[in-house]
Amino acid sequence: MERIYSKLYQCTVEHTFYTDGVSADLNFMPIGKTSKFLRAHALTFFENQNGFELLHRTDSGGLNPFTEITESNKLFIGLGVDNVELFNFTNFPSKTASSDIYLLSDIYSTGVLNPTTIARRQPSFTEEYSYNNSTATLRVEDAAGNAVFKTTLHGLQDEVDLTLYHYSFSVDLGSSLDIGQYKLKTFLNGVLEDELDVFIYNQFEWPGLIGIFELELDENIVYDTSLPYEAAVSLQASSSVWTYQVEMSRNYTNGILNIVNTDGTFTFNETTAPTDYLSGEIAIFESSIAVTKTEASSKAMNLVITSDDQDLTITGLPNPSPYIANSTVYLKI
Repeated sequence: MERIYSKLYQCTVEHTFYTDGVSADLNFMPIGKTSKFLRAHALTFFENQNGFELLHRTDSGGLNPFTEITESNKLFIGLGVDNVELFNFTNFPSKTASSDIYLLSDIYSTGVLNPTTIARRQPSFTEEYSYNNSTATLRVEDAAGNAVFKTTLHGLQDEVDLTLYHYSFSVDLGSSLDIGQYKLKTFLNGVLEDELDVFIYNQFEWPGLIGIFELELDENIVYDTSLPYEAAVSLQASSSVWTYQVEMSRNYTNGILNIVNTDGTFTFNETTAPTDYLSGEIAIFESSIAVTKTEASSKAMNLVITSDDQDLTITGLPNPSPYIANSTVYLKI
């Protein structure tokens, strides 16, 4: 029997670092109960070079779904990294803690998605707090606001500040817990004191994930010729101050040295200058701004020297490598 599949949703990773504007640095994989949902609704997850697609089984006309989605469901897709150098040239949002992960969220829309960050927890974890109150309650709530865990502790009194109490809440949500977003809430005398959004999943089951794509599908999907829904994850290139360290291998007596940017977008300042440019001395130049990293190198940087000994111009200086954190170029002239 012939089976016909059509695109329902597709996501592409865009990145301003690359000349063609797209990135193949991330990989995607369904996690949790997502694969079970896909099978039950005749959907197929397909990863491509620059993102992923969801295909749905249709009738012979290629539109009407073989299994229609009749309720709201959140699919969880893990984000992994194929290119570890990605972090050296990408302006990811800042993390509060190193264990935080990146979060993308969409409801089958057509638009640009920007990653945010969210705290990450295991199904079993310990949460520590300090309050000026002798008892405190920790409550873990799911996305609907239902409590999945609650406990009240008497705090351990601080030995120096007797008004301060320390808490260490041990939380075990069990292996059957659905992965997803939860809230950690602490209460003092019944009043909300602190609240933290977290994403909980078993990191040992899906190691190496740097983020989660939370994709919602619901009963309002329109199956017509406008499909597929198209979205793009937008990654922006990071920037760094360029440094040229110039070592003299000969004398340039009474010299004047400059790094000249011929395209005029920024200039260079000499941050370390010797008394005179003699053999063995070092001069250091830094860009006036942090330069946005790009896959295409610039040939606009020239070293220009005038001196009593000789004049010298070196055109098309090498650029700092965008694939490493150190943006320094070492020259010996």
